[in-house]
Amino acid sequence: MKIRRKILLTIGQSLLIIALVLPSIANAASLGSKREEAKRVKNQVDSLSKSLNQITANYNAAATKLEKLRANLAKNEAELAAAQKELEKDQAIMNDRVKNIYRCGNVQFLEVILGSKNVLEFLVRADLLTKIGNQDSALLNEIKEKKQKIEETREQLAAQKEEQQKVVAQLKNEQKQMEANFAKQKALLAGVEGEVSKLEAEEKAAQQRKIVASRSGSSSSHSISISGFVFPCGNPHSFSNDWGAPRVGHRHQGCDIMAPRGTPAIACVSGTVRTSEGGRQGHAIWLYGDDGNHYFYAHLDGYAVRGGHVSAGQTIGYVGNTGNASGGACHIHFEVHPGGGGAINPYPILRAAD
Repeated sequence: MKIRRKILLTIGQSLLIIALVLPSIANAASLGSKREEAKRVKNQVDSLSKSLNQITANYNAAATKLEKLRANLAKNEAELAAAQKELEKDQAIMNDRVKNIYRCGNVQFLEVILGSKNVLEFLVRADLLTKIGNQDSALLNEIKEKKQKIEETREQLAAQKEEQQKVVAQLKNEQKQMEANFAKQKALLAGVEGEVSKLEAEEKAAQQRKIVASRSGSSSSHSISISGFVFPCGNPHSFSNDWGAPRVGHRHQGCDIMAPRGTPAIACVSGTVRTSEGGRQGHAIWLYGDDGNHYFYAHLDGYAVRGGHVSAGQTIGYVGNTGNASGGACHIHFEVHPGGGGAINPYPILRAAD
């Protein structure tokens, strides 16, 4: 009887252990499956992000080419205007010469001979007529050359304008591709966002349980990067290293982060916000970081905050194309000013945080 009771007790304990272990096994299997699914989706997102970044690089290259072309057009137009002024001046001189000949009559070579008192006077008069004739001839040739130069310049301008139109068409095509890829990425992220968030929460909870179970007394720190820098734009986004690219009258002093209109502009660090408007920057925000550095966001569509202190990761504005970006692809022009000084290339920082 005792043996039978002992066997039954052992069986009960075994069933209890199985009942406790099975959910854990099932949960582990579910977590593993979600990890694999999240890994697959994230790989797809990474692949699409690379494609978006390449399109952004192409867009920036086309924009640089367009800026150079505009500078050449402005230079040629200035040269054309100067040539036209010179032509008008020479034509006015020639017109006065023709009017004088018409009023006074042409001086005949015979009059020069008969009116000369001696051979020396004759030679002087004949030489004067020759010089006048040569000057008129030279002036006519100069006018012809200037006219030819103007025509050549006009032809060159026409060819450059045609090239400019091709560049503009290329920009629009790149912009359409960018928007299409943004839409794909946004849909992809929307589908996996909940699953990834749940996975991360489960992983965090599992880690906390492990810490409690081991009673190690250690704590985990969850930060986006070692420095605490938060990527300054929400998803989806793309960017390339366009620091120093030619712009009208200056060089690019930041990086353009491409994103759909209305995408959140995010405080990259905690600090104080000051907004500004107008000029080529459009709607802009200066973020005076608690870390002692200054950060600049330009071409925003609007503001989420107008001032005061904000936390890292907080939405402070929205992506747009205001200022001199009007008509182009929506983006944030982002600058980093260490210690509030001159701007540095933010690309390595953005790449590390993305």
